[in-house]
Amino acid sequence: MNLHQLLLYIEQRPSMFIDPVSLDSLYNCIRGFLMEKDFSDKVCEDDYPAFDLFHEWVIMKLGPDINLAYGWKKILQQKFLTEEQRLKAFFDLYNSFSKIKGVSYSLGVVGAQGEAKVIDYREHNIGLILLYDKTRYHFSDFNGMQNYAKYNFNFNIQEILDRY
Repeated sequence: MNLHQLLLYIEQRPSMFIDPVSLDSLYNCIRGFLMEKDFSDKVCEDDYPAFDLFHEWVIMKLGPDINLAYGWKKILQQKFLTEEQRLKAFFDLYNSFSKIKGVSYSLGVVGAQGEAKVIDYREHNIGLILLYDKTRYHFSDFNGMQNYAKYNFNFNIQEILDRY
């Protein structure tokens, strides 16, 4: 089972999976599922799009007056008054988020000191995500991402992509 399948079950019958039925309980369930997936040796079907982009999706959908430092749970708690409204908003946002189409690359590069590094580059219709050294960088266009990588990490993403 992947996270998408689990969330479909929870949306249909929340009281079977979370108690109390609240955004906090849902958040803890998601975190526990993702943590177990990270620590287990089981081969799991990858979720697509990756749930780590959900925060950006919530910000994009709920508007510019959102405090970007808050996670998706805190944003929904501040934006909606009741647990019922929060859960409805979560599932509405998640269902639209789950339809994102895009591509993902993992590339090996050599760092400035000759060390091996991995770049995860994801291109979605919500923007570009660059994962480098376990840090996520979000860009609205490829040129912005390319310039950032060139000046901060000393590598040219386009040259790397052209090799493949």
